[in-house]
Amino acid sequence: MTCQKVGDVLRLQGHIPEALNSYRECVGLGENLVGKDPTNGEWASGLALACYSAATTLSQIAQEPNAEARTLLERGRDILVKLQTQSSLSPVDGHHLQEIQAALGGL
Repeated sequence: MTCQKVGDVLRLQGHIPEALNSYRECVGLGENLVGKDPTNGEWASGLALACYSAATTLSQIAQEPNAEARTLLERGRDILVKLQTQSSLSPVDGHHLQEIQAALGGL
């Protein structure tokens, strides 16, 4: 999704609040797409990545662990675990799942 790439660029440039807005937009778009076709693994994977990106960016802004960040990480984890049980988890998604689990452990 383009909003994911925009968020990545903004984050690298240090524009953290703007990156968060882009990632949140991506989560909304991903939820819409996955809602229309829950069997589309590519869309589900994109949503999981958007959830992870939004959560980690939010954690850069917040001084303390945040309920929204936890919810986003749990959503991303649940999506990737579902893909894993369907044998549809790519190696990249497997790495994202590990990152999400580590981030959840740090909250």
